[in-house]
Amino acid sequence: MSIYDKEITFERNDLYEKVWKIPITQLAKKYGISDAGLAKICRKLNVPHPPMGYWAKLKYGKSIKIPPLPSIGPGEPTKHVHYQYSQDESRSDIKQIAQDIVFPNVKIVVSDTLNEPHRFVKEINSNLKIPISDPFGLLTYYSRGIWVKVSSESKDRAIRIMDALIKGFESAGYSFKKKQDDYREFYILEVDGEKIEFSLTERTHRKDHILTAEERLQKKLGKLWSVKKYDYLPTGELSLNITNKISSSIRKSWNDCKGKRLEDQLSDFVRGAVLAAYVIKIERKKEEENKKKREEEHRRWQENEWIKTQEKMKVDRLISDAQQWNISELVRKYIKAIENRLSAFEADDKSLTDLKKWLSWAKEKSAEMNPINKIFPDQRLNDSEDIENE
Repeated sequence: MSIYDKEITFERNDLYEKVWKIPITQLAKKYGISDAGLAKICRKLNVPHPPMGYWAKLKYGKSIKIPPLPSIGPGEPTKHVHYQYSQDESRSDIKQIAQDIVFPNVKIVVSDTLNEPHRFVKEINSNLKIPISDPFGLLTYYSRGIWVKVSSESKDRAIRIMDALIKGFESAGYSFKKKQDDYREFYILEVDGEKIEFSLTERTHRKDHILTAEERLQKKLGKLWSVKKYDYLPTGELSLNITNKISSSIRKSWNDCKGKRLEDQLSDFVRGAVLAAYVIKIERKKEEENKKKREEEHRRWQENEWIKTQEKMKVDRLISDAQQWNISELVRKYIKAIENRLSAFEADDKSLTDLKKWLSWAKEKSAEMNPINKIFPDQRLNDSEDIENE
């Protein structure tokens, strides 16, 4: 069973050439990913891509300088592997998973009145408030992945739905566990060991904001620096959503709809959360496998780079030694030429004492300069002997 069925490898040099030949929106479609996703890959590989307006300028004949591909340091990636999944095959996999799961047989009924509310529901009810910066004017509660956001008119209904839902999960054997961080206590929903994040929210209707008489006066006096552009009106339509990051095409949203209120879909939502927990496990396992694969590919890349670096060092050393040998040979010939001139003088000429001392030093240095003597130290031949034999 595989969530992903396709791997796309982006090579840095190849990607650089393509993004400057094909608009990124068109290139992304060829790969079957979003243009934002492709741009993110470019940033990861340090590949510059055309800025906004580039292709329009090019169309009208404007000359635009293309930036070179930047050099990268050791260890920086030269390729990126992108994993894709087929919607059809993914759906087939999900159907297979669903067949293997024993879903809880739970029937959740929402009461018309709130009777003996769950301790978590009491916390939600007491903490639902309008955030200062919220433009929607909705009451909001958030507890590490459990989010309630509804209007004051829908608050009672939302609380009754949450109470029935939480009790339904617990009756099915799942738990809302109380945790604590450095700041506060909070609840999380665990299904088969997985944290399931979800939200209960209310849809709003947006309409253009009409200035009030006070706002018009303030604007006329130049005292109104900013004014909201839209007003948001609650619709009374509630929605339950699984908010975990899940790549597979499973159902994640249950909404008020014509002929079927959210209250009648809570049992199905519990089953959806159970399926989500199984899929999260599978995707995590797959991601761990992919991570290991990427790490292995990176390790092999580092190993190949190390081998190439060592090979380059050897070649550089070879060239350096050859150049040094050439210099040592030139020095030897230079010393030989001086000795040839020296032979014309009397051997006991005292004025040549310093020159002879220098020649002795020069021969020793010539021997030290010769890299062949470093390779065969036991067979080192004194340059004075070599020179005398030439």
